[in-house]
Amino acid sequence: MVVLDTSIIIKWYQPGEKANEDALKLKEKHALGDETIHVPTLLFWELTNALAFKKEITQKDIKEILGNLFMLGLVVDEFYQEEFAQAFFLARKFGISVYDATYIALAQKLGCQFITADRKLQRKVKPLKFVKLLS
Repeated sequence: MVVLDTSIIIKWYQPGEKANEDALKLKEKHALGDETIHVPTLLFWELTNALAFKKEITQKDIKEILGNLFMLGLVVDEFYQEEFAQAFFLARKFGISVYDATYIALAQKLGCQFITADRKLQRKVKPLKFVKLLS
């Protein structure tokens, strides 16, 4: 079981780079049932927003991408009062956005790794050993 953020998921839909290969391996492991990927509902908002600024992504592309993503059967976790409070605490403690803290709070709650491709984020939360940078 792992929590992935948008920086990983977006790599599934961009060609090239070794980091993309590593990200795609995580997707494949999930599809094969060897790994369970958890994400907060926030992921879909962030991903759609990020892709909206990529001129090469068309309306048809976004429908295909989102269709593929929903068909993968990622475990989508809802946030409630306690989870929002924990995200707030983490954001304040590490000087990160509540958006980034949401993924960390989810991994903390589930007792699993959080994997990101965001080096800056990983550096800020370095004391949290369950936060891993996609290599």
